[in-house]
Amino acid sequence: MKNQTIMMENKSKFVLLFLGVIWTSLSYTQEADFSGILDGQETCLNSSAITITADNNASGIFSGPGVMDNGNGTATFDPSSAGAGNHNITYEVNTAFVKIAAGQSHSLGIKSDSTLWAWGWNNSGQLGDGTTTDRYSPIQIGTATNWSQIAAGGAHSLGIKNDGTLWAWGGNNSGQLGDGTTTDKHTPIQIGTNTNWNQISVNNHHCLAIKNDGTLWAWGYNYDGQLGDGTTTDKHTPVQIGTDTNWNQIDAGNSYSLGIKNDGTLWAWGYNGYGQLGDGTATTRHNPIQIGTSTNWSQIVAGHDHSLAIKNDSSLWTWGGNYYGQLGDGSVTSNIQFSPAQIETANNWIQISAGTYHSLAIKSDSTLWAWGGNFNGQLGDGTTADKHTPVQIGTATNWSQIHLGSVHSSSINSDSSLWSWGFNSYGQLGNGTTANSDIPVLIDSPINTTNTVEVIVNSPTTGTDFQTTCDSFTWIDGNTYTSNNNTATHTLTNAAACDSIVTLDLTITNSNTGIDTQTACDSFTWIDGNTYTTSNNTATHTLNNTAGCDSVITLDLTINSVNVIVTNNSPTLTASVSGATYQWIDCDNGNATISGETAQSFTATVNGNYAVIVTENGCTDTSSCVTVANVGISENSLSNNTSVYPNPTKSEINIDLNEVYNELTLKLSNALGQIVYTSTVKGQQYITLPIESERGIYFLELSNNQGKKSIIKVIKN
Repeated sequence: MKNQTIMMENKSKFVLLFLGVIWTSLSYTQEADFSGILDGQETCLNSSAITITADNNASGIFSGPGVMDNGNGTATFDPSSAGAGNHNITYEVNTAFVKIAAGQSHSLGIKSDSTLWAWGWNNSGQLGDGTTTDRYSPIQIGTATNWSQIAAGGAHSLGIKNDGTLWAWGGNNSGQLGDGTTTDKHTPIQIGTNTNWNQISVNNHHCLAIKNDGTLWAWGYNYDGQLGDGTTTDKHTPVQIGTDTNWNQIDAGNSYSLGIKNDGTLWAWGYNGYGQLGDGTATTRHNPIQIGTSTNWSQIVAGHDHSLAIKNDSSLWTWGGNYYGQLGDGSVTSNIQFSPAQIETANNWIQISAGTYHSLAIKSDSTLWAWGGNFNGQLGDGTTADKHTPVQIGTATNWSQIHLGSVHSSSINSDSSLWSWGFNSYGQLGNGTTANSDIPVLIDSPINTTNTVEVIVNSPTTGTDFQTTCDSFTWIDGNTYTSNNNTATHTLTNAAACDSIVTLDLTITNSNTGIDTQTACDSFTWIDGNTYTTSNNTATHTLNNTAGCDSVITLDLTINSVNVIVTNNSPTLTASVSGATYQWIDCDNGNATISGETAQSFTATVNGNYAVIVTENGCTDTSSCVTVANVGISENSLSNNTSVYPNPTKSEINIDLNEVYNELTLKLSNALGQIVYTSTVKGQQYITLPIESERGIYFLELSNNQGKKSIIKVIKN
């Protein structure tokens, strides 16, 4: 709360004597407190509107730059409408009585915040505070803030809320509460579930009401037919009176009722012993009857046994009992007036109210006038003398609302102050005492409270985020972009706590890919530092291109190798690979090339070691040297019928000489000429020879003592 102002206006020096009493009758809270925005709060020009809500009193008005008052204790503050800068938001509450109702000895009021208040006699719970304790000053009844109408009877009360629901409390001996029982109620209870009640009026024991559809309803005591339903039976719940839907105004008197229809006609029913119905008779009526033929009646009130009315021309009319001059016609010799008669000739009457035996009225100049019985000072002229014609009460010209109880009077001035006077034995005046007053006394003055807070509206900022990247970019908005973009935006909070809009200015440069095709012999060392000995098309390496982006190169490598295996079929040697280029060389002669030997096969003419240079697919390699050792040796000169088997063999060979030799020498040599086995046998034709050496080509030499020999090639797998 930044600023609070409270004003209480006192209209009479007399009231100062009771100031302490009046102040204690006001349950003080800071009426103008509100929430939703704090003093010094910062917001932004582009922020959403802020809802502001009154904390204690919804009847005030919000004001300030950018403020839209909703009329129900809430408002919205729109920063964009207010503009950047510092602004004051003010909530002003004027708490005052706006409606009053006076019963037999109790009073009701509604304040500007739609709260309900009551004071005075409470023997039957008619105040509605849950007790039967009399109250000498106004007290709030409940916490509801939606009361719109009130009516006070003998010892019971009625109210209508803003939602059109009907409520009742207090004495119920004749079913006048309308809840279907005859049990008193000490707090307001809802009557039925209808939400279309529009107008109410009560007297001692019966009630009248009009609904939104113009229908007339009544309930409670009905001994004299004052309900108007054609019977004299009490009704404990509201019953519709007739079927007409054009009732405009009602007022309940003591055992009789008055009404005006939309066409301006006047109607009356109930007890008529004093001519209070105005039909020219003293006959009681159990149904509404039209009074005269005039169609210009605009206002009616019913007292104990006298009636008042105003016509459209603002003329004043009265009829009924006149024992105390309550008709205002200046005469009490004729105690009963059976038909409406005009009072004076002035046409400036705007409001009327009737008590048991006294009458009050307000003229168009807002002056207050009174007449009739005055034994308790209820006329307010400073005396207790009856008045037979209207007399002005004081000189004030700011009276705006009047309502009379049995023998006390209440009024609201145009400044919203509440005044009462007359009989006060039960505190029904509300001034904190039980003393009668023959002049108006101030009961309540409006309290004006304001609450102001300062709100700071900051401006948002804008900016551009320049970015250059390769292939894709994930921005602060969470999105990934793969192409240039200068329209994407994102909202951040700046140092002033405002939304700030950033626009992306993105340039995307692209990575590229390539293939490095390579052919090599045996092995290849690539740019990645690895040496490859086999073909490869999966290896990759990343470089930076001219745009500064990663470029991925894939190796497509073909490794060519030369097959240099030689098959030794001594004395013929054959290179295993076909379709290549060949050059045979002599290993024993310094690897000298052998002239003319460029075929796949080479047949040695001299024992020795030989190799071949093979060129294939652009690659050249040289085979290992291979030994040829059987040039010029007969393979089987010892005997053409010698056989060796199995050949090739895996472990041993069997030799069939085909004849028996006295002595025979066996030598087994490998392809390098190394002797791996030797043995001499005698007188044998069949010999088994194990070959324990490794796989390869071996040469078996058989020689006898006569100088003959044979060489047989043996292959071990």
